[in-house]
Amino acid sequence: MCMAQEFSRRTADESFFPLHPIDVIRARTRFALEPITREVVALYATEDGATVVTLRHGKGRVFFIASTYLFSRDGLKYDERNATFLYNLMSTLPRNARIGLAEKRYYTLETRPPDPFAALVFGTRGGLGAVYLCLILFVFLMLRGRRFGKPLDVQDGS
Repeated sequence: MCMAQEFSRRTADESFFPLHPIDVIRARTRFALEPITREVVALYATEDGATVVTLRHGKGRVFFIASTYLFSRDGLKYDERNATFLYNLMSTLPRNARIGLAEKRYYTLETRPPDPFAALVFGTRGGLGAVYLCLILFVFLMLRGRRFGKPLDVQDGS
């Protein structure tokens, strides 16, 4: 990994998106993509390498983007070039196209999504109430000395 690069510049002389051409996008990424085949075209790059690449796949086109900041709330809100870039990407899609974002699939420990069950139990009042109720019931049963039933008679060992 290298230092985070703030901006990515268009690598080709002609824009891939002719309606709304963008020369610079704010990528804010430490990662770079290395095109290893001839079919892969680098659209935007930093000094360290490509940040946006594309290639044909069947009847469609696949875009690989090394930056999650481009699609984040801050990336779209504070930099209109990123919003225009996203609009350009969406304009290339045919009707009823499917969009797949792999960010959730490849998370790190710091960005791991919360477990929905744990979020329900420990993140809501009802869930915490149920946990406290079970804990109090368990302590009550343990302090009472009874297990789950009638006490057994003591048998003599003689």
